[in-house]
Amino acid sequence: MQSIDQKTDLLHAKTLEFITRVSEAHEVIKEALQHMNKPYLSFSGGKDSTVMLHMLLKHKSNIPVIYWDADASYPDTEQFIEKVVKEWDINFIRRKTESMLSVFRKYGVNHPQIENKTMMATVYKPIKKLIEDYGFDGVFVGLRAQESKGRRKLIESRGQLFYNKSQKVMECLPVAQFTVEDIWAYITANDLKYNSIYDRISMLPRNELRVSYWCGESCREMGRWVWLKKEYLGLYNKFASEFPEVREF
Repeated sequence: MQSIDQKTDLLHAKTLEFITRVSEAHEVIKEALQHMNKPYLSFSGGKDSTVMLHMLLKHKSNIPVIYWDADASYPDTEQFIEKVVKEWDINFIRRKTESMLSVFRKYGVNHPQIENKTMMATVYKPIKKLIEDYGFDGVFVGLRAQESKGRRKLIESRGQLFYNKSQKVMECLPVAQFTVEDIWAYITANDLKYNSIYDRISMLPRNELRVSYWCGESCREMGRWVWLKKEYLGLYNKFASEFPEVREF
């Protein structure tokens, strides 16, 4: 992280808006825990879920932390997760899903519903199985309203704590109202380590940096397959050798 960003973050961390949002997030977590007997936290290794995890550990230090492994994580993400598990001594559970490449092999990279197919294989079905296996009745997720129009509408209609009918669990979004400035201010002010991949994604402004699977559908939409070729040529060649279509992007 550049020193100018750190100075900006520390200044933002002193603002009333930031202090209020952090306080409100803690209150949402407290309320959620009153409605959950056996919750878990969904962790991606990204900045938002890292902030959420740090906050939640202050309230429930032994909460199960679930990481969905679709065999498509960036090396940086794996290294960061290893550090968090070791240094924070968290109750970490890695859940294997169908691999992203396996889904592409079934349907093809250019299938018109490939995003839905990958989500079903790596998110929806695995979550259902997880809840069945562990009996979880609540989940904490690091979604933010600022990230997209869809997420903003979801949060506006359901709030930060609601009953997820499809999963049959209470769902809490502690950092839903955080801006990206709040997220980085929290990381800097609390001297938290973060996924080093954010320092490598120079093609996007700081407020648009997102961590995802290296071969995910969002990578096509946001130009990350091009970035993948630049930063991780080995992964790119592995991907392109099996799916030559990616060379079109």
